[in-house]
Amino acid sequence: MADEQPAAPTDSDAQLRKESAKAAAAEAQLAQIKKAADKAARLQATQGVGATAPGKPGAKPAAVATTAAGSSSSSGGVSPAKVAQLNAIVDEGRAMAKQVMRSGNSQNAQLARNYDSYLKTAKDSMRGVSSDKEADKLIKQASQTRAYVQFLVKQSGR
Repeated sequence: MADEQPAAPTDSDAQLRKESAKAAAAEAQLAQIKKAADKAARLQATQGVGATAPGKPGAKPAAVATTAAGSSSSSGGVSPAKVAQLNAIVDEGRAMAKQVMRSGNSQNAQLARNYDSYLKTAKDSMRGVSSDKEADKLIKQASQTRAYVQFLVKQSGR
């Protein structure tokens, strides 16, 4: 029996290190996506400034939306299928994250909150994506994050 006690903390320590590494990777991806979202917002704001008429503050949001829609269709843009794919991945991942947050494990709940935040940012970042290649990167990152959340769901179910 004495042999079993040291083995359990070692396994949980390894799992904690593994989860910490995953959380750090998710945080790095989150920072990368936030940076891309900021860049997209700046680009949209720049495009909207030239398209608005001076002295008409009500025209600016419509001009920005029109400009953004026009630029995505003229440069090829992101296919609606890619947007739908990312939305499905994010929605499923966020639903599972919420399930983990309701579980009794506070450590997993905190990880799930981080993953949920990351998935929300990934979905928001899709608005700034201008090509299918960039969309594929976001989809891959969201899928990986969803896989982390699935792991947490399995852990919570034990």
